[in-house]
Amino acid sequence: MSIKKLLAAFCFISLLQGVAHAHNNPDFKQVEIGVLKYEKGQSNSIKLSIPDKTTKLIWKVTPELEKGTNIILLDSEGSKLESIQSGSESKDLALYKDQTISLAKGSALGESFEVKVIANVIDRSKKHSLASSSVGKKVYKKANCMGCHKWHGGGGGGYGGAAANLRETQLDRGQIKFFVSCGILSTRMPFHGRSAYKNESEACYGKTQKELGEMAAPRARILLSDREINAVSDYVFNVIKDKGEPTQSECFDFWGETSRMCKAMK
Repeated sequence: MSIKKLLAAFCFISLLQGVAHAHNNPDFKQVEIGVLKYEKGQSNSIKLSIPDKTTKLIWKVTPELEKGTNIILLDSEGSKLESIQSGSESKDLALYKDQTISLAKGSALGESFEVKVIANVIDRSKKHSLASSSVGKKVYKKANCMGCHKWHGGGGGGYGGAAANLRETQLDRGQIKFFVSCGILSTRMPFHGRSAYKNESEACYGKTQKELGEMAAPRARILLSDREINAVSDYVFNVIKDKGEPTQSECFDFWGETSRMCKAMK
């Protein structure tokens, strides 16, 4: 096997390992699924609908009760399910599946409070997003998007000319992909799609470059595959858009830990 083929195989295996790592090491998100209110010895009842991939329930009591105060959870028959405190976690998730629960009379007697029931849910989307964003960042560099939009996507005047601020864009992911592929008419935003404008298909404004004439978007120096366009669109939408002012950590993530430019940022 040639060196070129070996390197290609190594890169492919590394990519698969990265995706597998992302899949097997999920993040978590917390979802409120109900609120129990207690006042003057009376409690409402709530039926718990526990989301898929929930690992545990977390009880959050507000306002904070005296440290060590126990709160008794009851099932629909009035039997004790569990004794909890603020911040404690469910011991047996199966106890609560499709269960109607309430608070026992006398729980923290004389107090008015509420107990938020929080589901701790496996969230693999962030890991997949990070894996995809890594590829998208490479495409962003390859296509020299920072030549106009700058490394942080802030655009404006600067090296490479003026461009839209991607951090404040109102475009959705599909619109971003369209403009990366087809460019923007009557502007300097070039088209990057390899198949863009090859025929009168619906892919790009329904016209050829010749038909568009002076309105036509310029051709980018580097054209991208559909996979690359998807990756860089995800990167702009998930990593750059709506992120406020650029931070030093973002700079290091983009340029690397040895970047003098990033070290100079406060």
